[in-house]
Amino acid sequence: MAEIERVLRVSTRHMPDCTQNLSIWHWGETDAMGLTWIYAYEEDCFSPEEAIPEWLLPICIAARQVYGCNWILLDPDADPLDDFPTYEHT
Repeated sequence: MAEIERVLRVSTRHMPDCTQNLSIWHWGETDAMGLTWIYAYEEDCFSPEEAIPEWLLPICIAARQVYGCNWILLDPDADPLDDFPTYEHT
């Protein structure tokens, strides 16, 4: 039987720095199309060098607890969510 995983599509406008490369940590990965996928951890249990950024952890927790998702897709074309701050990128 196939497993189905739920994904929360999140606007990159929720990132303070949209040029930040999140794929350098093991909890984030950028695919061949340039989209960044993040596992939705419910707590930051990593070393300080690999800590989940302060802006991202609440999104991870909400992805699990509010939206029932295991993954987050950071997408520049997604609409911002009302629950989180947004940043203007130039």
